[in-house]
Amino acid sequence: TVTVTVIKSAEDIKLYRSEFSLKAGSRVKLEYDVLPDGTTQTQVSFTSSDSKVATVDENGVITAVSKGTATVTLTVTGTSIKKTVKVTVG
Repeated sequence: TVTVTVIKSAEDIKLYRSEFSLKAGSRVKLEYDVLPDGTTQTQVSFTSSDSKVATVDENGVITAVSKGTATVTLTVTGTSIKKTVKVTVG
C-alpha cells in the first residue's frame, strides 16, 4: 500500500481589514484567510514593526500600547507570502 499526500500550496492571504485605528489598551483580532481554499499551508506568523505602539501575539491579536503608527505583518510560514496591516493608536 502506498499513501500519497497531496500538498496544496498557499498562494495569498486575504485580509478582511487592512487598517485599524485603536485607543491605547484596546485589542482586536486579525481576520484573514490563507488562499486558495483547501491549502495545506495555513500556519501564519505575525510581527509588529514597533512594539512600543502595538504588539501582536501568535494568534493574531493586536494590542494597542501607545500613540503612534505601526505595521503588523502576516507571513504564511515557510513561504514569502506576506500582507501588512496599518495600526494607528490615538
